[in-house]
Amino acid sequence: MTTSTTPRRTCKAWTDPEHRSWAQLSSLTGQRLAEVSGRRDLIAVVHPGAPESAYAEFEPAKAEARFAPENLLVDEPDPARIDPRDYTDRCLHPAFAGAICHEAAHAAYTRLEFSNGDDPAAVHWAIQLEEPRIEHRLIENRPGDRPWLRSSMKHVLGPALVSRDEEETPKGAVSSAVLVLGRAAGGVISEREAALLAAHVEKVIGVQAYEELREVFTELFLLADDDTAGMLALGARVAKIAQDDGSDYQSVKDALRAGAGGSASAEAPGQGGQNGQGSVAVAVVMPCGARSVGDPPADGSNAPGDGESGGAQAQPGTDAQDGGSDDADGAADGLAALIIASVTETAVNAAQRRVKVLVVKERDNSDQQQAKKAAATVFPSGGGTAARHVRVADKKPTEEQTRQARTLLRALAAAQYRDEDRTTLRVTAPPGRPVMRELVRRASQIHAGTDITAKPWTRTSRRQVQNPPLRVGISLDVSGSMDPWMNAVASTGWALAHAVASPRLAGTVAATVWNGAAAPLIAPGKRPEKVPTPVAGGGSSGCPQSLYALDGALDLTASEGARVVVVVTDGDLPNRDEIQKATTHLTRAGVKVLWLKVRENGWGPKGAHVEYLADPANFGPLVGRALAKALTSA
Repeated sequence: MTTSTTPRRTCKAWTDPEHRSWAQLSSLTGQRLAEVSGRRDLIAVVHPGAPESAYAEFEPAKAEARFAPENLLVDEPDPARIDPRDYTDRCLHPAFAGAICHEAAHAAYTRLEFSNGDDPAAVHWAIQLEEPRIEHRLIENRPGDRPWLRSSMKHVLGPALVSRDEEETPKGAVSSAVLVLGRAAGGVISEREAALLAAHVEKVIGVQAYEELREVFTELFLLADDDTAGMLALGARVAKIAQDDGSDYQSVKDALRAGAGGSASAEAPGQGGQNGQGSVAVAVVMPCGARSVGDPPADGSNAPGDGESGGAQAQPGTDAQDGGSDDADGAADGLAALIIASVTETAVNAAQRRVKVLVVKERDNSDQQQAKKAAATVFPSGGGTAARHVRVADKKPTEEQTRQARTLLRALAAAQYRDEDRTTLRVTAPPGRPVMRELVRRASQIHAGTDITAKPWTRTSRRQVQNPPLRVGISLDVSGSMDPWMNAVASTGWALAHAVASPRLAGTVAATVWNGAAAPLIAPGKRPEKVPTPVAGGGSSGCPQSLYALDGALDLTASEGARVVVVVTDGDLPNRDEIQKATTHLTRAGVKVLWLKVRENGWGPKGAHVEYLADPANFGPLVGRALAKALTSA
């Protein structure tokens, strides 16, 4: 008995890039791009051979995203039956869905413009760093797109997670680290999934260079979308870590020179295109920073997923394709195990959210412990006061200060108020408001004997929305140079405490002062009857303790609602690294840090909203606007 094997039938569209099915899929992909990016001017091109790279690419000048379905869609499905807008189709083709999200992230957040004088190596690595940065920005605003980004990333970069070349150069190792470990730092994949690659990179480039690279990732996600100078600075640092002298990027130099001359200038969305310094926005490619400009490294090593010998595509005649290598089999098994564990973890987390089960995970609690310790030191329990090393005079509030408190109360109450939530539903039976058109339609359906689908009544349900809670911490520098500001800041601090702690707002305020160490000014939850006015003098190293004390006393990082910390200082501070660490601890938890500096050239930490406070009288309005904005967005 003989058996015949029927070859798999291939859709005609796969042999004809101009087939109408590709035009249909391109149109639907463009609609999905618009949905994810928030832009309505994007064009999608989907057909075999559309991009120059192996997977996908975005060209800012044309607002055009091009996709290679031959590498993103498995088993050559009929493109006429694929709709990226449909959730089920995205589940069937997750790598393609992730590619769309990635290019939409470029369209929404890539605003880089390079100039003719820029270092080619810095430009190359800045483009590489842009890949994890824009994905981090996307999941910040659209966390539901994270599974698609993970799918496309693993489709292209999966082998890099489990198997690496032991003889890899620092340049190749750093390239893989930027594309994979950068995504882990940005929250697209977990640190556990990238652990094997992290150990390999640390072995290749050394512990010190590896720690420097992790610092680059930390600073990367704090940059603004259009901060080209910041990206170039980080790119130069990565080039130094990778021991890259920039000699291999001739086409980068050519592109920058062409941009300076005007022939290759590309206008990024929201930018003015070519400027007087020869700016050129370089197209970037999904999903792993495949080279949109620049030559392959001279040593022949390729970044994973660049469509050449690296990444997910094995070359003919290699062990990875022949299947004769135990290492390749082990890598595949390891990758499968990682993916299964990741899918299981995602499913369990989703189930826990639905039933509201809290699972305590192992994490670094050093900041929380430091906050509790600082709060116990600065704000002792039992309602007492710490042994103050800062003199404070309690003054009776003036009529102007009372008026300021009432004004703040009205503004914050208006921002905090939430109207009732109204939902209008169409129903098939009363009670409700009749809709005549639907009544006629219902009568017609009854007369025709068809299924009744008309819903002739509308019903409105109302639900009272709880106002968001408000927590405000005030941290005041009382070193000698701050003396001119004491009265104005103390006055506004009292007005804030009086307004926020009122029964109408039911908020909580605490205030600290610091010179060489932190001391209490207004205890948490208290509504002071008198205005506490500190006397300036002493050093200026107590800011970190003050911030941690406010966190521990007000429970800022572990609570919800509107949470604001206001810092007033001249910015002449000796322990900036410690202050940056405390500020990052707050901002990562969603606390808004308003940093008011009384000297124009004073220092302010990254992640905080820094304002120059030229006039003490502006302190009240500035803080009021910041609190109102935090309440409105809570």
